[in-house]
Amino acid sequence: MPDSGRETSSRQRVYRYVKDGIVSNVFRPGTIIHERDLARELGVSRTPVREALQSLQDDGWLTVMPRKGIMVRPLSRAEIEEVLQLRVIIGSAGITLSAGRISAGAFAHLRSLIASQAAAAEARDYLKFIEADMQLHVAMVRLAGNRRLTCIAEDLLDNFRRIGLEAIRGECNLAEVIAQHKAIVAALEQEKAATAKKLLEDHIEHSRQALYKAGIPEGGDGAANSPPPGFSDSPLFDASETR
Repeated sequence: MPDSGRETSSRQRVYRYVKDGIVSNVFRPGTIIHERDLARELGVSRTPVREALQSLQDDGWLTVMPRKGIMVRPLSRAEIEEVLQLRVIIGSAGITLSAGRISAGAFAHLRSLIASQAAAAEARDYLKFIEADMQLHVAMVRLAGNRRLTCIAEDLLDNFRRIGLEAIRGECNLAEVIAQHKAIVAALEQEKAATAKKLLEDHIEHSRQALYKAGIPEGGDGAANSPPPGFSDSPLFDASETR
């Protein structure tokens, strides 16, 4: 029997709720997802919850742990390296394509995003800090005028956000990040594309080192299937009320 419109809507709502929680690090790697508690929390039946969780598994956000249940899947070192490499590749391509043809208004917009990030850093609002960070990097790619390149950057935003928050957890120096952004924009404004690309590479390397401090997984793909220390039995909700 086909899904009703309500069931489809509920499934989408559950999917977005859990995925947003993963991306924002509210649901940390290794967190165990309890289907019953999630259904109760969102006020939906267990059918759309089960279907949403299956979709999240298919998309690589969750994994099944034997005798434990469904778990937020940690990213492996290889996966993190792939995302960081893509940030350099996409960002460098954007710089190359936009060099020498960025308007004064566009530079003002970039500086406003850096100012928003600085305000978030002052308030210690890490979610807003990362959001401004991602908006800035996508804005710089968008200046290239290549719609497909921009779409690729936007499609990768969720993983960028998740990794960015892990970097902050690794005691990433927020003031240094802002200074790096200012330097990249200044190089673009001076039409020094090669300098801007080198600064971008250094910026991503800074993120990589912060991730190492945060304790990213060791090894290859196998690390993605095991919860990191301290997260093996973390519940999404307090399941004691339902037992």
